[in-house]
Amino acid sequence: MFGYIKAFEKKLEVFKRDVDGERFRYFPNLKRHIKDLPKGDRTDCQSLQKLFLNIIESTIEQFFSRFVKFRELEETAKFMRFPDSMKLEELNLQMFSRIDMADFEMQLIEFQSSSIWKQRFIDLRVDLGNIEKKR
Repeated sequence: MFGYIKAFEKKLEVFKRDVDGERFRYFPNLKRHIKDLPKGDRTDCQSLQKLFLNIIESTIEQFFSRFVKFRELEETAKFMRFPDSMKLEELNLQMFSRIDMADFEMQLIEFQSSSIWKQRFIDLRVDLGNIEKKR
């Protein structure tokens, strides 16, 4: 799900460049409205463009601040899908204070060294990918 959020944030950046560059590919109604303004009303055009840019920038800031915790735990969340290849150093395990880190690290090494378990997770990811494609 965080992938959708990151994709939307990237789209917001594209929207910002689109309005800032006065192309308005993604805002055809705005483009039409600006074209319909009288020729001498460049000030209205600029203020409208600035208003749109402010809205987009505010949305970018809101998304960034609301999902900052997801960014902090992104690598750790990947562990759920890629436990066979994640390095312990990449994980942010501060939230899991109950875990005995010495024991966890030893178990992770054994798990990642097992070709049977690694293959099972590879197969599981393929199956999950196929299920996702069918949806």
